[in-house]
Amino acid sequence: PFVPFLVSHYSEIHYVNPNYYSGDISAYISENGIEEVLFMSYVTNANRQFYTNVLKELSGVSE
Repeated sequence: PFVPFLVSHYSEIHYVNPNYYSGDISAYISENGIEEVLFMSYVTNANRQFYTNVLKELSGVSE
């Protein structure tokens, strides 16, 4: 429930839960003209490969 704290600072907020979103997050960001991304997660999720891949994809890092 962090989103309510952002409402007064942004005209538009997109909330995507990667646990339930099966699309391409980078494409979603591009298609919606999103310029700022706040990625929040639990500390225990930081080591999960899925989240690592999402962060790499968003940052343009390739292996």
